[in-house]
Amino acid sequence: MKKLLTLLLAGTIALSSAALCGCAGGDKKESSSTDSTKATEAAEYTVDKEAENKATVDELAEIDLRTLHGVSDNIQNEFAGAWQITDGEGSQYKSFVYQFDGDKTAILMMGSVGNISSYEVTEEADDSGNTKKYMTSMMMFGINGKYTYEFSEDGQEVVLTSDEDNKTTTLKRLATYEYIPLPPAEPKVDKNLVGAWSGDDGEMMYFTDSGIMYHVINGIQFYFSVYQADGKTADWSYSYKDNKEENESETYSVSGDTLTWGKFKYHRISPSELV
Repeated sequence: MKKLLTLLLAGTIALSSAALCGCAGGDKKESSSTDSTKATEAAEYTVDKEAENKATVDELAEIDLRTLHGVSDNIQNEFAGAWQITDGEGSQYKSFVYQFDGDKTAILMMGSVGNISSYEVTEEADDSGNTKKYMTSMMMFGINGKYTYEFSEDGQEVVLTSDEDNKTTTLKRLATYEYIPLPPAEPKVDKNLVGAWSGDDGEMMYFTDSGIMYHVINGIQFYFSVYQADGKTADWSYSYKDNKEENESETYSVSGDTLTWGKFKYHRISPSELV
């Protein structure tokens, strides 16, 4: 269970700390109603209900897992949505997806694995008294630093210019983006395991009766996978870098509201408590 989370843990913690300590200061400006409307309209990428190969709300059982890391209800900037690098600095990471919630949370998606970071949009005056807008984020790959930025007229493309070396990165907004895998046609699940679980350190897991598993360490990393469980052993698979499939397995037992997962214990919680 800990294999995936240790792959990027050290780097993610370091970069998350840098984002908290190194982000540019400056007073946050309230968005105008026009900007808020534009940002809200631009954020309507989140659900592709017509896609045949995407998970639906019914298939995800008790809650819609897509809302856990979606666009904020309080959109503050035009970055809200999912983006891919198309040109310039960081173009070697074109297969990655960069998600911004429109407030302050940034997520680097690699397959069905998400690395949680933060971002900040500020306005600052230069030495000449001219006001510039900046976006600062410390993601693990691709977008890592302080940038000035310019959106296209339709808001579907943005060019970031590094404040450090003036190198540019072009991002294109995705019209739709889904990272939750399709449930198996014939899920093999253990009804005792189905539901949400939390460890003493806040680590959470959620098993749906349709065969989808969600695992998160709050503020650091999460992933979605397809799983099966027989009462003793759980097997799951997820996509990672270059969408390569990874497979893992763990022994477990359930006694009342206690889950023993390998050497670790979790207690049952309501799915509404998931983060």
